[in-house]
Amino acid sequence: MKQRILSAIVMVAVCLYPLLFGGWSLMVLVCFCTLTAGYELVKMISKDRFNILVYFLYLFFMAIAAYDKSKLPALIPLFLMVLYAISIFDKDFSLQDACLMLSMYIVLAKTVQGFIFIYNTNKLLIIYILLAAFVCDAAAYFCGMAFGKHKLNERISPKKTIEGSIGGWIFAFAISFAFAYFNNFFGFGKLIFAINSIVLPLAGMIGDLAFSLIKRTYGIKDYGNLIPGHGGVLDRIDSLCFCLMLFVAIVGLL
Repeated sequence: MKQRILSAIVMVAVCLYPLLFGGWSLMVLVCFCTLTAGYELVKMISKDRFNILVYFLYLFFMAIAAYDKSKLPALIPLFLMVLYAISIFDKDFSLQDACLMLSMYIVLAKTVQGFIFIYNTNKLLIIYILLAAFVCDAAAYFCGMAFGKHKLNERISPKKTIEGSIGGWIFAFAISFAFAYFNNFFGFGKLIFAINSIVLPLAGMIGDLAFSLIKRTYGIKDYGNLIPGHGGVLDRIDSLCFCLMLFVAIVGLL
């Protein structure tokens, strides 16, 4: 517990300056997370050796998607064809690995694109989404410890409880909605933020469980050990990825 809290404080300290002031520091943070997330994915699916070809392909296609978001629809089938070709000729790279890499490429590419779009619109919106994702995660953890009795989904995440999830959702909704209110985000539309404050924490929970399902499928506990008490980068941004994607989708639809 102590290590987990200390690591969380360090993460906030490291990320706060780039988020508030942007510029080169934000670029370094985004690039570091993108590079590390890809490394953790490829390391997870690698059997006897680290598949350097798949990793460099991931970086190549991510760079294009980040540079010009309009190219992503064309990149997806191209990336799929290349992954299928590798799976055909490399016995250590299965069809399951290819499908996972494609789906995670879409998630991470849309996350990076959404992050850049939202930050350029209003950087405080990123704080709003971070609150919806991480307050839910932290509050669910503590509420689960205090009140948890009924398992949420023992097959995927044995420690998560229904009571913890409800508590996490309530805290995340209240804090994110209050942040939107006091920063006058309602100028963007009250309906948008009412909906987002309700559904973003739920999306974060689904993202957390989805990334946990991947770990269970590949038989690992954490994606990495970069962050003591938390795991790797993917272990920390799982809920944020789904929150960012859903926020962009809701804004686009409404």
